[in-house]
Amino acid sequence: GQTDAISQVADTSRSMLNDVRVFVVPVGTGTKISGQNLAVDSVQVMNSLFQIGSTVSAEARIRNTSSVDAAGVVVRMMFNGEAVAQHTIDVPARSFRSLTLSAAAKTRGIVKGSIEIEGDAVVLDNKRCFAFQIPPPPRVVLAGSEEHTAYLRSVFAVPAASGLFSLRTMRMSDIGSVDLENVDVLLCTDALPSAQHDRVVNYIEKGGALVSFAVDSDEQSRLMARCGFGTINDLSFS
Repeated sequence: GQTDAISQVADTSRSMLNDVRVFVVPVGTGTKISGQNLAVDSVQVMNSLFQIGSTVSAEARIRNTSSVDAAGVVVRMMFNGEAVAQHTIDVPARSFRSLTLSAAAKTRGIVKGSIEIEGDAVVLDNKRCFAFQIPPPPRVVLAGSEEHTAYLRSVFAVPAASGLFSLRTMRMSDIGSVDLENVDVLLCTDALPSAQHDRVVNYIEKGGALVSFAVDSDEQSRLMARCGFGTINDLSFS
């Protein structure tokens, strides 16, 4: 058998490089697992957007490379080392099965995820890692008159939006005091003063986001033209 073959070699280290690692795996009828080997073949995260409290789903493919059917294989999903979901699956010999595991994301920042199985002959292929990031809430500045911002303020105040945005409201005349380097979205319900056009255009060119209501004014038309849009026209539907 394999054990006798190994014992007959006096010194196998002579034929190996210094950085080679050797793993002896017990296989055959005399072991508890009888040579059964499963592997987490692949993992695909199904989400494209990640938010606190939202469900993150990962599809895993479990492969059985042995000639022995595997029943009741425990598959776990881990977030930052903590088990967050678990499912059992049967994988026939020399085939694969796919399953989806889902769990809510509870922490911001980079989340280290993995899909893991256990209890077979080779442990090196029992884990497949992935990662995703939950960014901090977008920093939104809502600028305009109290009358014009009333509807948007009520939208941001609904319970479903709690924690999703970092909102700051102000009058349009105070926009010059805002450090646009610390703003992710500038939301304007009124015309932006001409004195602020250069700052805002520079902010957009550096990757900032401007959401502007259609305001019928010369100032706003000039800003839209600089941003590559046409002039704002008042249409009547009488």
